[in-house]
Amino acid sequence: MFFLLFLQEPLKAPLLSSVSSKRNIKLACALSQGIMRAMGDYPSKKDWIEHAIAVIEEGIHTEDLRDELYCQLMKQLLSNARKESVEHGWWLMSLCLTSFSPSERLFPYLRQFLIHWQPAVQSNDNIFQSLAETSADLLDRTRVNGTRVHPPTALEFDCLMVRVFRCFHEI
Repeated sequence: MFFLLFLQEPLKAPLLSSVSSKRNIKLACALSQGIMRAMGDYPSKKDWIEHAIAVIEEGIHTEDLRDELYCQLMKQLLSNARKESVEHGWWLMSLCLTSFSPSERLFPYLRQFLIHWQPAVQSNDNIFQSLAETSADLLDRTRVNGTRVHPPTALEFDCLMVRVFRCFHEI
């Protein structure tokens, strides 16, 4: 499980051995940068949501990289002590989960990660736990509904935020 710990540098190779074609290896490394930029862990002049949309589009259109993408997201969330990074990571995870499912092979591991994730960053609120729990529900729903054709719209993103904050305030 050590390969799934937060790093401050983008990957130079995929996490999964199943990513083997030259094209997908290159895309997996680019995904690493995109995820880190969306989370604020790697410098960028663009807004984080622009990077998030690019990551989601790649996941929608490149089925062979979905498990790699989810593993990279889990890696960036584990032992990450930057509150803003963790928050953006959970928003990105939630948006990915509304867009496409992992393979049947990764599904149980991702579900366990979502259910049992504990933040490395200390916070006075439980927003991260609410995001993780909401993400588990999204995973189940997307598994039933299937992969989207397009990434979530800005309105859908806003609705997801409202749903999470509503669940958080009900706790």
